[in-house]
Amino acid sequence: MGGSLWSDADNAPDREKLRIDITASPRKNIYAGAKYINWLHSIFDPKIQDEDERTKFILAAYNAGPGHILDAMKLAGKYGYNPEVWDNNVEECFKRNQILNITTTPL
Repeated sequence: MGGSLWSDADNAPDREKLRIDITASPRKNIYAGAKYINWLHSIFDPKIQDEDERTKFILAAYNAGPGHILDAMKLAGKYGYNPEVWDNNVEECFKRNQILNITTTPL
């Protein structure tokens, strides 16, 4: 992803929910990014007990959007992976789901 998180169309619903103005100054964009990370904590803190693992999930959600990461967690549980571990578990389900979405999306 190039540029700012706030220019990513996948994050538009989150941006609107948090009332983030992507035309704001760099300082306001940094504040908005911190606000977004805090919001992601509210989603993942109750789901991921281990702090190091939770950080991986929050960073992934910051980049991909929390919905994609939550979907990958569900897939991980469904297919016998640990839904609370990123490396080689949810990460693999996320990658596979992204490939599946790309290959099944009509051009």
